[in-house]
Amino acid sequence: MRNGVSAQGGAGSQILYCNHIVYALGTDNQWWRWNNGWTPVGSVDPCGGGPTPTPTPTPTPSPESPNNTRVPPGTQIVDSNGDVWTRSTNGAILRNGAGTAGAGPQVLYCNHIVYALGTDSQWWRWNNGWSPTGPIDPCGSPTPPAPVVNTVTPNSGSSAGGTSITISGSNFQTNATVSLGSSFASSVSVINSSTITALTPAHAAGTVNLVVTNPDGQNGTLTNGFTYNAPPGGETVLVADDFNNGVLDTSKWAANNLFSGFTDASVGWQETTIFSIGPLKQNVDGSHYNGIRTSNGFDFRNAYSYVELVQGPSTSTKADAMFTVGRDAQNYYRVYVEEGSFICQARIGGTKRNLFTTAYNAVAHRYWRIRHELATGNVVFETAPDDGGLPGPWTFWYSEQWDNVSMPLASVMFEIKGGTWQPESSPPGTVVFDNFKVARP
Repeated sequence: MRNGVSAQGGAGSQILYCNHIVYALGTDNQWWRWNNGWTPVGSVDPCGGGPTPTPTPTPTPSPESPNNTRVPPGTQIVDSNGDVWTRSTNGAILRNGAGTAGAGPQVLYCNHIVYALGTDSQWWRWNNGWSPTGPIDPCGSPTPPAPVVNTVTPNSGSSAGGTSITISGSNFQTNATVSLGSSFASSVSVINSSTITALTPAHAAGTVNLVVTNPDGQNGTLTNGFTYNAPPGGETVLVADDFNNGVLDTSKWAANNLFSGFTDASVGWQETTIFSIGPLKQNVDGSHYNGIRTSNGFDFRNAYSYVELVQGPSTSTKADAMFTVGRDAQNYYRVYVEEGSFICQARIGGTKRNLFTTAYNAVAHRYWRIRHELATGNVVFETAPDDGGLPGPWTFWYSEQWDNVSMPLASVMFEIKGGTWQPESSPPGTVVFDNFKVARP
């Protein structure tokens, strides 16, 4: 009533005076504003008391809710006091069916505390009233479950790697990685959340754990899940050199005659118990590389090659230490170190591409390997640390289809070199290699 006279049919449960304006809470649970007549303004209390609760299902008493319970998608939260929290259809936050003067799109139960995400996109904490805590989710985003690995088929294969495996389990995510022992599998394909296919990396004979790691860092392990078997009769060595003779073995190597680019014979080299190239040129423009290449080509199908880099060039220069597998200056695969970077490279038909680059680590990248994977037809780039004078576990970096037209696998050469391609104001130093091998498992 207005001055004792009916106010044009207005009726409801409450009258409110806010900012010099009269409002009424109508029987439809909406607020109405008086301006010589009633105009609806919605369910939100004009003076900040929160939206008026609309009818909601009767709360169901139950045990305390788990941590990180959310409404929605859930329908209610039960706190440690047994109070039941729900959210009405108009967004009002209810406690035991009664309004709390709070409203928003979500209610959260985290560490025994009730929170509400307000209409202002801030989180509010309940403590016999709402207190703001800021925009950050108190419990973080809900954590997806960790991967579970149940089986791998087959569960054994050659120590040379390249075995095609199928991993079964649950909670696998796109871009998950697969490792066996401490080496990563290649050609990993997450078919769905329960199936992954991959190719095993090379590994010493023995039984290893298989680990699937999701992009969020969570992982699942199949303990002793895969067994590596040594190939019958062991590997077949095509050519190898530990550089311990004090003189270059010319039955294996041709010196001062690189196949992958220009040779500068004035860049010195020496074999003692290692193979050194340098000192590399300083303050000299142009291409100045030297080293050795194999005297013959080799059938590289299903074979691998590796070399140990004992010492790289100065990281304050763009001088290079390079290991190249190929046919000629227009067709090769290569790994090299330059200015503190480890780089995998291809040059096919004269077109050069950098395939992969990472920060060079003299310990983790001690051994460099390029191999042909028979199962896929791929060229594979890997590195390994030293393990008592032998390569340790191999780490996969990159693979792609071997171009057998431009670089026939039937006759592949191998090259070790170092050098500079621009004037270097600082001494580039000497590069040192050791323990070269080409073999077929």
